[in-house]
Amino acid sequence: MKCSSTECTQDAVVRAIEVRNNRLLNNGETLCEEHADKLWEFHLADYRIREGSITKSDVAPRFELELILADQKNQANKVLLRELGNNRLMFFPIGYLEFCVLAAALQESPYNEWTLHVALAKAVKDFGGELCHVIIDDFHPEGYITAKAVFRDRKDLVGFYVGQECDTARAVLRHCPEIVAVQIRPSDGLALGILTGVPFLVAEKVLARIKETGQFGRA
Repeated sequence: MKCSSTECTQDAVVRAIEVRNNRLLNNGETLCEEHADKLWEFHLADYRIREGSITKSDVAPRFELELILADQKNQANKVLLRELGNNRLMFFPIGYLEFCVLAAALQESPYNEWTLHVALAKAVKDFGGELCHVIIDDFHPEGYITAKAVFRDRKDLVGFYVGQECDTARAVLRHCPEIVAVQIRPSDGLALGILTGVPFLVAEKVLARIKETGQFGRA
């Protein structure tokens, strides 16, 4: 298969999916490495303000998924998110299976109601809880980002901690004084937010670290 860019004759090795409002902007393009790199750099160089119905929360700035690249040749996949009401960016690598989960989550399909992510949110609701938001809230000492998806009821807080460390992460459920830790893929926090419609947030201290180091985004 050839690159879908006009007049390009190179082989397509990267699937590119552009996203707006947590839905596919198109059905995805198949690009050569050169045009995939150009698309990524275009988004990085874009300082436009991303508008949204809700740009702020009481907790942290809200981000939405904007671009996914799945490089089949180099086995390198990554996502890029843009802050609503601002031009700050966040990006991080994901695995191919995580790419497939996100690509499916972005499609309006009745089968999304049967995913584990939606089932999890429904189970929490059945136990009297509610999914509030997903948040990237810190950097681990080893350098990867950590996040949590927060569930709440009248008196208790249930939190999912999601650490960005390639294919491993830690999920923590807190109910009263009891704590249960569960392993979970980092991209599942993003898929969970997309499938349930809750905000995906990034803490200001994480954005400050990004501004200082240039890792995981542009702040």
